[in-house]
Amino acid sequence: MTSTLIFDVEAVALDIASSYLEPATAPSNYKDEAKIAAYIEQANREALARAALDVDLARIVALGWQEDDEAPRVALIRDSSEEQAVLTWFWSRVAPAAHPRPTLIGFNCLGYDLLLLLRRSLYLGVKTPRLHLGKYRHDGIEDLMLALSFDGALKYRGLPFYCKRFGIEVLDEHTGADIATLFKENNWEAIEAHCLADLAKTRQLAERLGVVQAAPSHADVF
Repeated sequence: MTSTLIFDVEAVALDIASSYLEPATAPSNYKDEAKIAAYIEQANREALARAALDVDLARIVALGWQEDDEAPRVALIRDSSEEQAVLTWFWSRVAPAAHPRPTLIGFNCLGYDLLLLLRRSLYLGVKTPRLHLGKYRHDGIEDLMLALSFDGALKYRGLPFYCKRFGIEVLDEHTGADIATLFKENNWEAIEAHCLADLAKTRQLAERLGVVQAAPSHADVF
């Protein structure tokens, strides 16, 4: 029987990301210098926040996973050496030498998580397995967002939408948009809690879709 590995990543923009972004400019109808400055500052801030979604301008700060029915776990990643070590472990688990590869399960993992894991591995010199990441061919990978959209036939919706729609309730005090602020505040406990919450949501959604069987509860997770 093929094992499963549900996973989720949390990321922030690299410190050098701002040097790769196009400088913002205010609309031509802006005349007031103060308003122009405020607009540019806000636009630059938003562009930097979006850099966390760019696999070439982001770094991983947390990797969460749940293997089969084991309790979910999160590796917090404070620097590039820790990131390199976690990536090395992750790929060794994804493509073990002596065992079949587990089925990877995530939400938008083909559109973001796996791409970021692969790109960060490339930058950090970590060897990776060859994966099929195509929209219609992704052997051994279950992307729940893609499945719910019927391979893009329907509108893509986020994890919060489907959790609400399916009545999945998981305590989560933060969103992915908060990760950059939590990282600046050195609030690793909150980052870990959010990653665990995303794992729980993904697990329950996978159960609803029949991708995995319902797992026994782990009372010590939250």
